[in-house]
Amino acid sequence: AFRKGVSFNLQSPLEMFMERSGCSTSLERTRSKSGCTESILSTSLTMGPFVTRLPGNGRHSTLTTFSPGTRLASSSPSSLTNVPISSSSDSDENDFTDVHTVSPNLQILPYASGKITAREIFPLTSNANRKPIEMAFSHSLTTSTPNLPSHEANAAGNAAKVRGYTSGSNGAISSSLFGTTELRIPLPLTKIPGLKNKANTWVEDATMVLFGDWLFARPSSSSSLSIAATRHNKQDLFRKSSIGIGFRKSIQGIPLRYDLSVTEEGKMGAFLNFGRDFDVF
Repeated sequence: AFRKGVSFNLQSPLEMFMERSGCSTSLERTRSKSGCTESILSTSLTMGPFVTRLPGNGRHSTLTTFSPGTRLASSSPSSLTNVPISSSSDSDENDFTDVHTVSPNLQILPYASGKITAREIFPLTSNANRKPIEMAFSHSLTTSTPNLPSHEANAAGNAAKVRGYTSGSNGAISSSLFGTTELRIPLPLTKIPGLKNKANTWVEDATMVLFGDWLFARPSSSSSLSIAATRHNKQDLFRKSSIGIGFRKSIQGIPLRYDLSVTEEGKMGAFLNFGRDFDVF
């Protein structure tokens, strides 16, 4: 597939109503492997994250994103005004996507998607000299209308990745409910004496993480994304879950994440990634 276009970003467009917000607008041209081309105009409005203090020094944040858009798709002269969502023989004859044909070779396909993410972090210990043991939660709800572009449906699947499964295993999805729970335990490590520091000092740069991930998702219903439905045996809803242990360590300022996990199917895996765990700030 081929994509090109331009985008514009605006910081704090709702400054009069809320402290944190953002807006972006993009116009792009895409061409699929089969040669179909379309233009996509989309807007994304982000509100938050809104941070709230909880009892016991806990922290909570909520982030909401709403993204409407329109696809201007090329079609053959014989295309019908109503395009079925599924090509299966047992599908409902009234099950159609929202398509408006403006010319024999052009179709307008409006769509919208939304996502809300809630995160909580609760310290379980209190020590002025060391980082506390923390319990962290993150939950995301994603939904969309028909006609969602394929790259956005694939991005939604990648964003809801459950540890222990390969990247892209979710395929293209239209809606999902994703959650993760982590118990973060700082590991005090002895610093090796160096030229600038002759004494051994305790550093808490390393962390052990006990985690559990879960996902309920619905494959994208667009006929152009039938591969995702086939991957999950055309189920209306599929689920995934895993548990595991991970280790976090920064080396030369680069945060490393190493996870060992077991999926609900009993498959074990090890994954090395870069980046820090989610936080509330």
